[in-house]
Amino acid sequence: SQVGDDSEVSVGTDHWKAGRTAYQLIVTPNSDVSMVASVVVSIDSETGMPLALEVNSIAQAEPAMEIAFESISFADQDESLFSFTPPAGTTVTNLNEMKQEKPDLEMWMDMEEMESLEQKPEPQMLGEGWATVVHMPASGEMDMFSEGLFADLMTVVDGGRVFTTPLVNVFVADSGDIYAGAVTVDHLLSLAK
Repeated sequence: SQVGDDSEVSVGTDHWKAGRTAYQLIVTPNSDVSMVASVVVSIDSETGMPLALEVNSIAQAEPAMEIAFESISFADQDESLFSFTPPAGTTVTNLNEMKQEKPDLEMWMDMEEMESLEQKPEPQMLGEGWATVVHMPASGEMDMFSEGLFADLMTVVDGGRVFTTPLVNVFVADSGDIYAGAVTVDHLLSLAK
């Protein structure tokens, strides 16, 4: 019910993960523009604990991102793992007893910097679900995209430059506007027009 019309959820193959029996939940985007082909979650069959996560891209055969337990134990932890003796000469402060105050921004930056923060354009979210794109209007701090290593990683396209990965693409328009999302380059370019 939480994935709605944006995705299809199916059950994959029962298997072993981290020495435990597990089943798979496979989430497949219902989107023609998503870079995500599927998300596969291995779930411990007894506890419901996620044991592994795999994100597959439409751009390559091997997983674009994968994280998993190699082994796991649900036994009670030895209490000695949580004991800590501060070294001699250490001052210990109880965070619950500290007075909660808002940080003084003026202490960290001058007024000119604060005013420049207030004048920055707000990012916009375009689209929904797997087709969501962040649009950041042009600002003066985007020079990092035009020089140095980051610029060398970008490809020139009509109207700007593109930085691509198997899951996320970023389009930096000649105007300075930036469009980023887990969507195809063609979709970013169409939104920028």
